[in-house]
Amino acid sequence: MTKEISRLLFIALLVTIVFPCVADALTIKTTRKVVVLDPGHGGKDTGIISTTGILEKQIVLKLARMTANLLDDRYHPLLTRTTDTRLSATDRTAFANRNKADLFLSLHLHAMKNKSFFFYFGTPDTNPATNTTKWETQGLAHQQTSKQAAALFAKIFQNPNQETKPHFGPAPVIPLEGLQMTAILAEPFTISDIPTAVEQQDFLTPYAQLLARCIEAYFENKF
Repeated sequence: MTKEISRLLFIALLVTIVFPCVADALTIKTTRKVVVLDPGHGGKDTGIISTTGILEKQIVLKLARMTANLLDDRYHPLLTRTTDTRLSATDRTAFANRNKADLFLSLHLHAMKNKSFFFYFGTPDTNPATNTTKWETQGLAHQQTSKQAAALFAKIFQNPNQETKPHFGPAPVIPLEGLQMTAILAEPFTISDIPTAVEQQDFLTPYAQLLARCIEAYFENKF
């Protein structure tokens, strides 16, 4: 009997050690807004490459991680990928839908000078989504809130010292297909502006702060 009691106590101790935060994790998921940050590209899909050899896939992953760290005390940020892995658009969509995200932000870069872009899902023949709408156009059901989010992001990113204003608008972008929540695709800066690896942290920090501020403003309905 003594051996049996000792065995049960050992099992109980082992469970406590292996699963120490299960309850906390479940509480966070149910009480905090879930934000899915989607670093574009990955693996063999490098995205665009700068003239100095900087890869889009690496920069957006760094930016997503930095933004997630800034959100972690108020929200529940999740990344579709945390390593240099290639994911299909369907994989990314399924991840966000499965985790019941409240906001989806796909991060990319562009090659134009001194401009930011924020897109929400739309097609040339956009119509309100219905119960019979195919899954690919599910994003139309959340188009209004996505439009508000994109406009808000563009407003916050506006630099009064620049002549060009951030652009926002609808686009049939594949990364936003099938999402069942407010979702936008952001291209916050051009890849040609990124400095060498040694200085990248300083360059990316204000952009991560801006994205975190945008997300907070969206959830606080500061349109």
